[in-house]
Amino acid sequence: MASGQHFLGPFQLVRMIRSGQTCQVWEAIRSGTDERVALKVLLREHLKTKELVDALRHEAAVGKTLDHPKVIKIIGFFQQHTLPFIAMELFAANNLKQEVRDHLDRLLLDIDNVLMACCEGLAHMHKKGWLHCDMKPDNFLINTDKEIRLIDFSIAQKISKSSIFSGWGGGNKSISGTRSYMAPEQIRNKHLTIATDIYGMGCTFFEMVSGKLPYTASTPNELLSKHLGAPIPSVLPANNMVSEDFANILTKMMAKEPAKRFASVEAVISEIKKTRVLKPGSQKKIMERMAGGN
Repeated sequence: MASGQHFLGPFQLVRMIRSGQTCQVWEAIRSGTDERVALKVLLREHLKTKELVDALRHEAAVGKTLDHPKVIKIIGFFQQHTLPFIAMELFAANNLKQEVRDHLDRLLLDIDNVLMACCEGLAHMHKKGWLHCDMKPDNFLINTDKEIRLIDFSIAQKISKSSIFSGWGGGNKSISGTRSYMAPEQIRNKHLTIATDIYGMGCTFFEMVSGKLPYTASTPNELLSKHLGAPIPSVLPANNMVSEDFANILTKMMAKEPAKRFASVEAVISEIKKTRVLKPGSQKKIMERMAGGN
């Protein structure tokens, strides 16, 4: 595909925003209007991969049920000349993984509000009856005004009292998710609950305040084993500006047993509201560090 006068259905392609292993994201204009949108387009080499087409269709179906300022707005699923794609709100921003890597100090200056915004987006998804199942910094967009959007609902699952994790396909026996953020029950392919997303959010928040993952390993299996059985790490050695109270919140979010985590995202929000994420004086130190270029 190329920009210019090339169209996908009613959308004129403007520029490619990014390209991944399975999809490209394009900025586009809806024909006959000035409306700019983002298109998530399946790469042509994957057109015959039914699972990927179904995942894209599922992502659009889930997204259409969501309506919240902290969640990306999905317009719909389209298929033009066998090429499937999702049209969604255009939100020019880095994801939080990029922000942590490139601008951690800038993120830390407003970290309380950013964490709250992430929670609000996930809480809405739970309220609408969905588990995200892939909580990680990559799945939150953040712009220069520190506005947040939760994205990527491709493996989201209906909240259920009896189902085990099967991804979007309803019978997929492989484990879906991202190893660095997966809860023990997700690794074991057991019943998932709101607590599963809270575990992934805990790992995400750990990385957001420290720039480091809670667990690292030399092999994928070793990494999964650490999520299953290694002691829960404290974030304090990774960033001594983090308050002990917030470190304790992270520890509870990442408890091995779902029942020992917070019962809801609203409960996490309530605790963050009562807690300083960083110790007093930390913002001043961060600003001095930024001004000094260190």
